[in-house]
Amino acid sequence: RAAIEYPPELLARIRSERRVAIGAHALFAAVVLATGGPWVLAKVWVLPVFVAFPPVFVLNRLGQHYDIDPEVPAKWGTLIAGSWFWDRIFLWSNYHLEHHYYPSVPAYHLPELQRRLAPFYSEVELAPRTYGGLLWDYLVRNRAPHTRWSAGTRGTCASPLRQSPPGHL
Repeated sequence: RAAIEYPPELLARIRSERRVAIGAHALFAAVVLATGGPWVLAKVWVLPVFVAFPPVFVLNRLGQHYDIDPEVPAKWGTLIAGSWFWDRIFLWSNYHLEHHYYPSVPAYHLPELQRRLAPFYSEVELAPRTYGGLLWDYLVRNRAPHTRWSAGTRGTCASPLRQSPPGHL
């Protein structure tokens, strides 16, 4: 597989944004260290970034492309059941599948989009998952990522056109 080559102007923008992000983190750490000391820095930055964020990121990632059907394009993402708690904790990124279907829909409208897509999900036999169920399947049942985790969930649509969400080709 050939490597993707980005245009020079995009590479320059990526480098610039990376420098700004690193600089912002360094500035924040320096200000907290100078005003609150090392223990405050550990509590408000080091522990969240290096201890809390990784497992939360893993959990969020499970809800994106882990339980999928690689043979049915409409099922190339994991459908996560909407929840007021997870919506706020993950800032609506738990609607990753809906985001792929309609990327221009603002994040705060994704719960409504999920409700409107319910008939389509039923048609292609795509059942919503929960984070608890995904964790169980991944950690206890040792399911491989990016595969179909449960039998009987394969779509029944014969036409590729019918495997796309309504209004999306």
